Amino acid sequence: MVKKTLLITGGAGFIGYNILKKINKKKYKIIVIDNFSSYQSAEYKKKFKKFIRMHNIKFLQKNIRNLKENEIKNTKIVIHLAANPGIDISIKKPVKDLKENVETTLTLLELCRKADVEKFIFSSSNAVVGNAKLPINERSICNPISNYGNSKLCAENYCKVYS
Repeated sequence: MVKKTLLITGGAGFIGYNILKKINKKKYKIIVIDNFSSYQSAEYKKKFKKFIRMHNIKFLQKNIRNLKENEIKNTKIVIHLAANPGIDISIKKPVKDLKENVETTLTLLELCRKADVEKFIFSSSNAVVGNAKLPINERSICNPISNYGNSKLCAENYCKVYS
């Protein structure tokens, strides 16, 4: 059986790491891209690197905006988790937030289009709905109240257009 290649962006983050623990590593060849944001401790990074070595997972420590088409050649599934990690940074550095959440997603979508990726899974945020009443779901009206929510909504919309 030929393994499908699965790419996880932001795979060293909390959600990415937990997804990695659940994926059938015999079924997929896994590539993780992460730039190791400053919020991750040295101890966490060491633990993560040990995990990927033990499971023969390819790791690229880089920003997705610097990713080349040949680095995702033959990738069939992309799980896109990489993003600016929150609202505080988006308030202090809105241009950085835009670049990390919107430009990065658009760059990745374009690379995936060229590489003929079969499935693109995007992780957004409840920040896209702002102060909506609970419970929220995919049909909730989007009304972001932060730069972060706005950038995640913009990235969602690029994903819709590319689909």
